[in-house]
Amino acid sequence: NYYVTPLWVPDGMKAGCKACGCRFSLFKRRHHCRLCGSIFCGECSSEWVDLSEYGYSMRKQKAQRVCHDCALRLKRDREMPLSLPSLPFSVLV
Repeated sequence: NYYVTPLWVPDGMKAGCKACGCRFSLFKRRHHCRLCGSIFCGECSSEWVDLSEYGYSMRKQKAQRVCHDCALRLKRDREMPLSLPSLPFSVLV
């Protein structure tokens, strides 16, 4: 299986969190969601999930950081495995 992970939004492209709009600073760090690639503050990307089925290695870290929206989509997709995935990237076979 081949997986396509999202392209991350470059750090310099966003001055604030995509979800809450807070401005990033020396003390308010930016974080990338490992599913959609967008930039969020720590509070809006505080979910950690196993993404090994999407091509992320489990050797270094057991869970990957995701935003709240992607965490909800992932939970829904895992609860209803027969539906089409709603995640914002393609899985190629």
